[in-house]
Amino acid sequence: MASRRTNRVAALLQETIATELIHGAKDPGLAGIIVTDVDVSPDLRHARVYYRVLGTDAESERAQRALRRATGYLQAAVGRAMRLRYTPELDFVFDPTPDRARRVDALLEAAGAEAEEGLGATIEGGDGRGSTRR
Repeated sequence: MASRRTNRVAALLQETIATELIHGAKDPGLAGIIVTDVDVSPDLRHARVYYRVLGTDAESERAQRALRRATGYLQAAVGRAMRLRYTPELDFVFDPTPDRARRVDALLEAAGAEAEEGLGATIEGGDGRGSTRR
């Protein structure tokens, strides 16, 4: 479980990186990147930055390359803004959470449709004792 300080640093990191991507970065490859979450190690020396990209897979790959190029710049901006003893080493990771959520929703919908079909057949077919099944 993360400490309160770790959570505060993660939130500040997310805000700082997002602001820097919007206002400070000059690379057009960084346009459309959304910082979705930040996980910080307990010693505050490493930070995993989760991001999404608005657009196609090609734009996502271009953004990943741009983030790799801009890591030093973003880390320096974080160091200036946060004034920690050690600036966390940034590791950018594409956030698969929305894709997973869509997949789970699709599976739940399919399971619900199958359950309704099965329930409908049971009620219609009946077992000769009335419709007391639930």
